[in-house]
Amino acid sequence: MKFRNLILKNILRNKSRTFPAIVEVAIGIAAVVGLGLVTDGLASST
Repeated sequence: MKFRNLILKNILRNKSRTFPAIVEVAIGIAAVVGLGLVTDGLASST
């Protein structure tokens, strides 16, 4: 069995943990992007 197949099987097997983890990662990325945009806006307004 390839390692890639093992990863996919574990992701699909643990759906109750996978979905919240994906949501948390998406929120974290959105927060970093949002803070970067705010910082750039503040820097260009001065």
